[in-house]
Parts: sequence; structure tokens; C-alpha cells
Amino acid sequence: MCADKLAIDGGTPVFAGPLPTGPRFGEEELAELKEALDQNTLFYFYGQKVKAFASEFARMHGAPAAVATTSGTAALHVAIGSLDLTPGDEVVTSPITDFGTVIGLLYQGLIPVFADLDPSNGLMTPQTVEAVVTERTRAVLAVHLAGNPCDLTGLRALCERRGLALVEDCAQAFLARHGNSLVGTVGRFGCFSTNDYKHISTGDGGLLLVTDAADASKAAAFADKNYRRELGSAMRRIDLLAPNLRMTELQGAVGIAQLKRLPSIVERRQAFGDGLRAAVARIPGLTPMAVRQGDTCVYWFFTLTAEAGVFRGGRDALVEALKAEGLPARPGYLEEPLYNVPMLKNRTAFPGTHYPFDLAPQHEPDCPGAERYLAETIVLPVSEFYGAEILASYAQALEKVTSALRA
Repeated sequence: MCADKLAIDGGTPVFAGPLPTGPRFGEEELAELKEALDQNTLFYFYGQKVKAFASEFARMHGAPAAVATTSGTAALHVAIGSLDLTPGDEVVTSPITDFGTVIGLLYQGLIPVFADLDPSNGLMTPQTVEAVVTERTRAVLAVHLAGNPCDLTGLRALCERRGLALVEDCAQAFLARHGNSLVGTVGRFGCFSTNDYKHISTGDGGLLLVTDAADASKAAAFADKNYRRELGSAMRRIDLLAPNLRMTELQGAVGIAQLKRLPSIVERRQAFGDGLRAAVARIPGLTPMAVRQGDTCVYWFFTLTAEAGVFRGGRDALVEALKAEGLPARPGYLEEPLYNVPMLKNRTAFPGTHYPFDLAPQHEPDCPGAERYLAETIVLPVSEFYGAEILASYAQALEKVTSALRA
């Protein structure tokens, strides 16, 4: 089969049918939504759905509390806002991530500083983080890319030694494990997204795991305009500015049902991703995304790299050939590192000013590993609805295109 003519050259594609999909929502979500409506309130403080959603998520992780928010971006904002940092302070994070990772930093007047990444998996390392820590650094915002955990043991040790807060961006990493620890439980806060593209969905939404019970009240208040609703009539004694990032009862209701599906979703995605890793590892010239020994990856997507000079046309030719075989693939996760986004490059977060960038010395990013990661990776989709047929098709297509394009 590997000697067959490539589909891009007029041959027969490996996979001709549409990729499998299935229902993500059902009767369980409908039942929870009806209960939410029957409460005659959709406000989180008076209803029970958001509270139950957050409580169950905390229980799943063995954490003392969780706060539900309007989005994963909001969860990150709440975490950063709960650290009591001062405008002009620096926070080290990844240059390969959704822009939502840095939005909360900028609204709080903080300076994002970008650490380089391991090009084999796009993850920050203790060494790359420490290389950009300065006397102005106050926190590290670690991004678990593609469901693959960072070296949290090393990052936590670094943060403890340097007196920094560790926050985890777990938007793509539900139930991933670093050793014996679930991601989101190692740093001071663990931030998750439940938008419609993640492992579970509430349409839009987020969750913030609190690992120190002393932070729970502060985080809940920051998500709610700094109201302290548990104090009754004294709740409006507001000392510091905070946004309104409250989840509604409708989102919470869907979230309760989605959490019941989460272990199965993660199990199926992990099985498919691990199968892809094994298939890619068998092909000379291709290398699957690196997962640290002892960690478990939950595959929000899958990446691989092609050795330079091995295949005619390089990475981009492999991508186009795979797509012609009927299987999705794309070059790189982002078009460019975050520090090349015009707003960050030109320091124009707010109209008519360079705030907050003018509060601290400007850093020139030096991230060759991150740029190499974007230049060399091939991204394959992963879904809980992909099973043995799609896995076999990808394995066959990869064998076919690499055989045909081998230099």
C-alpha cells in the first residue's frame, strides 16, 4: 500500500469518508437545565448549579475549592488578580498559547515575559523560565500545551526558591497527570476552559482550582466585582477593583452533566493519542511529541516533527499529502509566537498609551526553541469520536506519504 500513488498526484485517498463525530450533549444536560430553570433564578449565588459544578470539579481533583467563571480567559484573570500583584510586575509565561493567557495580565497592569520552549513538545521548562526571571518577576504562568503537562516538579521548586507564585494554564489538559498529581493541583491556582472546543463544554466558561483554602474567598470575590456575598449587607465594602466574571446557572447545569462524561472523554482521547504516538514512532524520519516519563497526556491535539532533509518538500509537503489522503493536518499550532502579535510588539494594549509596558524595562524575546517548534511541527486533530478506523487510516496514510516523499 505504501507504494501506491499519492492522492495529491491523482491516486486513491486512504480515507474517503467523513471523519466520525457524535453527540456531545444529551438527556443529562437537558435534565440539569430544566432543574436550573425550575429554581426560578439563574444567578449563581441564589441557585445551586454553579455551586454544584464547582464543588464537583474540586472534589475530582482533591482540591479545597473551585470557582466557576465566564471563560478560561476569565479563570486566568481571576487567578492573577488574586495574587495581589502591582502594576509593572512581571509574569513569565509561554509564547505559544492562546492570547487569553495574557489578557488578564495586561488588564492587571502586569508585564508578560516570554520563556523559551522545548521544541520537542512546545512546553516551558524550569531552565527556560529561570533564564528570564528578573528582580521584577512575581509569578510563573505555566501552559500545559496540547494536554501535555509541563515539568511541574521543577517549576514548583524554582518558584519556591525564587519566591514566585505558580499558576497553571490547564485549558487544554483536563485530567492530565504529572506523576501522581493532576494538573491544576500543583500550582497555587489551576485554570481550565470549558468553551466549545475543549474536552468538555458549557458553551463558554471556565474553572479555577484553588489549592490553598485561604485563597478561596479572595478568588470568588475577584470573579464577582470583589463583592463578599457571604458577608451579607457588608459585601459592598470594596477595597480593590475587580471585574464581573460570574458563570450563570445555565452554564453550571450543563457543566454538571459534562463532568460525568469527562473521564470517558479523556480515556478515549488518550487511547487515540497514544496510538498515534506508537504509529509515528515506527516511521523513520518522524518523531512524535515528547511526553515526560511518568506523565500522562490527554491530547487536545497531537504533534509530530519531520527530520530535516529526509522528505522532499519537507514538512509542508507532508501536510498537503496527508490532507489529500482525506485526513486533516496542518503546519504548526500558531502562525507566529505571541510576542509577534502587533499589540504586544507595538505595546498598544490601551489606546493612546504604552501602559503597562512602560512601567518596566522592555524585554526582547529570545525564544529559538519556540520558533523552531512552530516551524517544524505537524498538528493532527484528536477527538473522543476517533477510534480504531481513524487510527489505522492515519498510520496507513503516514506510511504512504513518507514512503513516497522520502528523499
